[in-house]
Amino acid sequence: MQHEELSTVTVCSAGVRELERSRVDSRMGPAMTLTAPTSRWTTINADPRQLAFFQSDAPVNVCYAGRRSLKTEAAKRRVLLAAMRPSPYPNRRYFLCGPTNDQSKFIYWSDLLALVPDWALATGSRDRDISHSDLTVKLRNGATIKVAGLDRPARIEGDFWDGGVIDEFADCKPNVLQEHVLPMCVRPGSYVDVIGVPSGRNHFYSLVQQIEGGELEHARTFHWKASEVLHLYLGTERAEAFLAQARAT
Repeated sequence: MQHEELSTVTVCSAGVRELERSRVDSRMGPAMTLTAPTSRWTTINADPRQLAFFQSDAPVNVCYAGRRSLKTEAAKRRVLLAAMRPSPYPNRRYFLCGPTNDQSKFIYWSDLLALVPDWALATGSRDRDISHSDLTVKLRNGATIKVAGLDRPARIEGDFWDGGVIDEFADCKPNVLQEHVLPMCVRPGSYVDVIGVPSGRNHFYSLVQQIEGGELEHARTFHWKASEVLHLYLGTERAEAFLAQARAT
């Protein structure tokens, strides 16, 4: 199917092509070839709706979809690509957040370390540029990526942020986006991805209704069902087994 082939190329390589064009910038380290930055950047077959989320340039992107349907994986890659590309702003900052510090670390930390290549690190040394206590990664171009829990919003307050993701938003405090995150994301080009699984008529539901009702002009929503997309990257047999297990629990 043509759209699946296009999606595979784009999710795996479009951002890499952009970094390839930036290779002349000495801050980015050695010239790159058109290959994945690390082996963790595996090829992904994606539905056009997932691809639209991955490529979105809206300031606020809200994605509500079922589990194992690539929303978190897409958000991780979006943060890495944004942080690694050149920018006129020095000392850019990006966040990967969930409801608590432990949950955020579980969701993001190991994958972040696997996704970031050595050439992108500030000094090229994982011992010096990665702080396992602060959950931060410092890049050669001056950017910093931080993993943090939003149960204590002070963890991300105090300075501007250039982009990031809030995962499991339905389990976060209702006011955390409007009162603590968006006020810190005001620099031109900054963005926030808000993702999670639909779970009743809570603050996540209200946010989706606001955007789809036209109340938040610069925000977009993205939605797909797990049953519609799992077969693209799990295969039909594994997808059916996962869905059957999900229905039984």
